[in-house]
Amino acid sequence: AVMRDGRKTAVRATNDKGAKFLSRGEAQRWVQNNNSAGLYVEERLGEPRRCLKFCNVAPFCNQWGG
Repeated sequence: AVMRDGRKTAVRATNDKGAKFLSRGEAQRWVQNNNSAGLYVEERLGEPRRCLKFCNVAPFCNQWGG
């Protein structure tokens, strides 16, 4: 996600087509093309929330990998 200094929420988390940035490089290119000072890229890793918090068989499941 593209963040701005002093802000808690992202300035931009998608490319110009509306899809999530697929790489750090893609987000960096967006920052460079938009010439805004104070922007930086923050990597947001996903986690399997349902597996971690609700599923009783997650330790035995191939999807979770636990």
